[in-house]
Amino acid sequence: MGSSRLHRVLVAEGYADIRAVAAAILCHAGCQVAEADTRTEALRLLEQDGVPFCVLLLGMTLPPLRGLGMLRQLGAMRSAPPVVAMTADSRHSCTRARQRRW
Repeated sequence: MGSSRLHRVLVAEGYADIRAVAAAILCHAGCQVAEADTRTEALRLLEQDGVPFCVLLLGMTLPPLRGLGMLRQLGAMRSAPPVVAMTADSRHSCTRARQRRW
């Protein structure tokens, strides 16, 4: 990460411990991190004026719509950042999500 450019990352994850670890790693790497524990909070942060987020780190079990519902909403946003979807739930299928265009 270059020192002259601000890297803002939004970590949207329903599990506080996972969110905290991801945020700590990103902060250590020099990123400015905002955190959200619900879809509503994540969307509120994404829609705020100011410096846009470079990327959204999205937990696929983020309540209340889960990650796929959130991806659909982001697809309708004009200024949505790139998304990195993550899950620790081996039962969650991201394969179908990869094949769709949001």
